[in-house]
Amino acid sequence: MKQPVFAVTSGEPAGIGPDICLDLAFARLPCRCAVLGDKNLLRARAEALGKSVVLRDFDPESGGAAYGELEVLHIPAAEAVEAGRLNPANAAYVLQLLDTALAGISDGIFDGIVTAPLHKGIINDARASTGFFQRTHRISGGKKAARGRL
Repeated sequence: MKQPVFAVTSGEPAGIGPDICLDLAFARLPCRCAVLGDKNLLRARAEALGKSVVLRDFDPESGGAAYGELEVLHIPAAEAVEAGRLNPANAAYVLQLLDTALAGISDGIFDGIVTAPLHKGIINDARASTGFFQRTHRISGGKKAARGRL
């Protein structure tokens, strides 16, 4: 049986989201996780945290990542990222992660979406969004999204 594939958006690039995503390389899960994010950012964060993670390009047809590997769908950040320093110029990048994940659901590439933490305030300050669940509702044609916490 084919494993379900989840899109994992890496969230606010200056926040903890990219760090959490790196830990997926060492998790044994009953699904595949494709991290949507900036590969260069993930590489820099892995180096800063002393984590030895192999970043592989996400390929929907492959068998998935081995232990210590992370499948990444590279989406470049709009501007350079400094951990802990919010930048409104990257708000559109965060929304692009979400939109790409939603499009992947529509296209049958992903079976679900997991979002790393994002900063709604910085997105609102950049006037880039009406909200994630509103976007999901609009893009999905009105289908309901389930939400929960781990």
